[in-house]
This record gives sequence, C-alpha cells and structure tokens, in this order.
Amino acid sequence: MKVESEERINDLKLLGLDEEATLDQIEAAYDLVLQKRVAIGKSGNVTDAEQREFDNCSSAYNRLLGKSDKKKDFEKGKWFTGFNLTSLKNFWYVYNWQAILVSASSIILISILVSVLIRPVYDMGVCVSDYVCGDQAAFEQYMHGAFPGVKEILYLNLDRVSSGDTDIAQADNMLATRVAARQIDIFIMKNDTFLKYAKRGYFQPLDGFAAQNGIIINEEKDCITATELDSTPCLYGLHISGNERIKQFLNVKNATIGIAKNTARNDLAHELLMKITGK
Repeated sequence: MKVESEERINDLKLLGLDEEATLDQIEAAYDLVLQKRVAIGKSGNVTDAEQREFDNCSSAYNRLLGKSDKKKDFEKGKWFTGFNLTSLKNFWYVYNWQAILVSASSIILISILVSVLIRPVYDMGVCVSDYVCGDQAAFEQYMHGAFPGVKEILYLNLDRVSSGDTDIAQADNMLATRVAARQIDIFIMKNDTFLKYAKRGYFQPLDGFAAQNGIIINEEKDCITATELDSTPCLYGLHISGNERIKQFLNVKNATIGIAKNTARNDLAHELLMKITGK
C-alpha cells in the first residue's frame, strides 16, 4: 500500500527526519532506534511508553519502505510475508537472544544425534573358559592394549577338568543369559567345551570368512561340526595355538576361538579373531 504524503511526513518525524530524507537516512535513523531499544532491553527495565515508541517507529519505518507491519503480522501469525535483509535486521535486533538460544539448542541437539548415529559400536565382550585361563591380568592388559574395543573379559567355569557339575551348570546359565543379551562377541574355550556349544548353535559359521581371508583350515585342530540346522558340517572355531604372544597368557595348546552367532559387532569380532589367532 502506498504511503500518503501526510502520513509519510508523520512517519519521517517519528524517526527524527524531515520530508527530504533519503532511503539511506531512513535506514540509519531506524538503526539508531533499534540500537536504543536493545540498550534499554539489556537494562531489563523497558517501560510501556518506551515499547510503544519503538513499535510506532517500527511501523513508520516499514510503511516508509513499503513493508507490512512486521510486529503486528507476527502477533497475527503472518510472520515474514517477504524474506529480505530489512526484516531480518528487525527480527535480529528485537529477538536476538531468543534466536541465539534456539540456534545453540539446535546445534547441541544435532551434535548429540550425530554422535549417537555415527558412534562406532565398541564395548565388545570376550568369554574365556577356566581351562584356557592363565595369567588373567596379563591377558587383559594385552587385550585392552591390542584391541581397545574390548570392554569386558568374562571368565567362566565351563570345563569339567577343573569344575564341578554345579559350577558348570551355574556358568552355563550365566553364559546363556549373556549371549541372549548380546554381551558376548568372542569365545575362547577348551576344544571339547567349544564343540559342545558349537553343536548348540552358539557360534556363527566361519567358512566364508576363512576363504575370504586365505585361512587354511586344519581339520584335525579347528572345530568343524554341524548343528541340527546344518545340512553339512561347518567351520565354527579356529585353533589359536599359532599366536605366540597369546601363549604367554593363555593355555592355548588345546583351545579354540569363535564368534557369537548373534553378535552386533561382526566386523570388530572378525578383526579381533584374526589378531588372536595370529592369522
């Protein structure tokens, strides 16, 4: 809507200008009004009269530039009929702290979401049966140093060679609970103990993994068996006697390593298996 001559003169007077004022002078005068409003706002004591004066100056400024009254449009839910530098400047001077607060909150929220979405899935669990246990402290130090993704090493009495039937039953129940909760990714067990759990379907087949990585299968030492779901025997565990470093910590003469069938960290489990077997 075009501003009538008398209204234009009154609007210019509100901004402290005469009727010959240029566009640059109108902009400069309104900047002073905005700066004054910000200074008063920071004092925390804006009177009704001061707010009315600012509103009147804003309305006059918008009319002079052929804009709608942004303050009233905002209150009526008609915010930003046009996206331009003037409206942005007006918004910033009046609502700067709200804009900063919303922007900061958005950045924090996005950062949290991104960190959750792209965070590597670590916190791996390793189960070691009692027969294999050697120097536990040294083994844990080696594991955490060589593979920081390992969060927990669980030692269970699963071998009859050193455990009673009651101990084995309790350990078996604990293992089943941990596996169901997907807290165990790697198993290191005495060969016959490993074979028992392989037949129960605890481990994932490693045939494809072995072929892909050029691992030569030792039919005499590696765990090759079939579960009730297998039509043919599969490779479920690798003998780990080839890792000379591991021999310092564990009894690996008669030990096998495998990966949990339901692991949520498959790639990391494969990497750890390669390191422990020395392949």
